[in-house]
Amino acid sequence: MPDWISKYDYDSYIFLSKHTAKFNILSLTCHSTGIIKTDSINRIKQASVPHPHLKKSYMQSLWDNKHKISDFRITIETTHHSIVYM
Repeated sequence: MPDWISKYDYDSYIFLSKHTAKFNILSLTCHSTGIIKTDSINRIKQASVPHPHLKKSYMQSLWDNKHKISDFRITIETTHHSIVYM
């Protein structure tokens, strides 16, 4: 997590980022960051909070506006590296 983020006290943060998929399929997706901290022998010490209500709201907004973004596949990653297509 970036150092500057500790200056703010919020329940969650949303980051926009660009990813490249193996098959170069244009998509708009959402996922939690997964594991954000491990100990010296890679045991999980902290996992991110998924905030399903935020994901649902975001995904519903994408779905409601899919006619405006028809070049993109709308997806959600159920875990950091698994994808469910809609």
